[in-house]
Amino acid sequence: MKILTAAMVLGLAGTAIAKDPSSATLLSSASGLNGQVINPQASGFAGVRYTAVYDFASGSLDYFAGSVPGVGTLSFDPAGANLRILGMEFSNIQTEVNWNAGATFENWASELRLGWDDANFGIIGIAPYPGVNDGPVAPGTSQLFTGGNLPFFDLDGTVDIDGDTIPDDFFMPASGATVGAFSTYNDGTGQPAGTIVGGTITFYLVPAPGAAALMGLAGLAAVRRRR
Repeated sequence: MKILTAAMVLGLAGTAIAKDPSSATLLSSASGLNGQVINPQASGFAGVRYTAVYDFASGSLDYFAGSVPGVGTLSFDPAGANLRILGMEFSNIQTEVNWNAGATFENWASELRLGWDDANFGIIGIAPYPGVNDGPVAPGTSQLFTGGNLPFFDLDGTVDIDGDTIPDDFFMPASGATVGAFSTYNDGTGQPAGTIVGGTITFYLVPAPGAAALMGLAGLAAVRRRR
């Protein structure tokens, strides 16, 4: 019987068995993955300037408990780089979880962590299926899990992820952003723990303080030029 350890619902990839996640781009790229950054004036969340949405139906994502290469690249428009993350949410994440041939035990849905590559902390993952300690019934098979939902998860000064008792701010890297996924269990095969095949992940973003100040100065300059 596989022993369940106390796993954090919110965690860093480096604190789990998986050290480097698989990743998919947030925006359209040469790989054909599809996403968008928009200006959601009616987002319903105070202060939000942008949302970044990734739809897994347009590009599935294998996730592992070990090091794997990314599947695409992304560069934000310079005006959107280094955005601070106010919050995020999942909608109907659909995942095929594997019991890989040669593995003693199956992977579980609860072991998936899905999130982003943070500028300060590296890959941060949240569990789409907390407490769902279930997986395929036989080696060499997969089981589809649906309904991985996360309502708006507030990240605006509410989470202390590094344990220093000070709430942390989270940022998309200035060089680009990725959606990341990893498993907290290593079945020893080196094969994917599963594949995310549907659903969306949405980030609610604002410019970083320095970028916001620069944008404000640019706007002021533009007004002066018009006058």
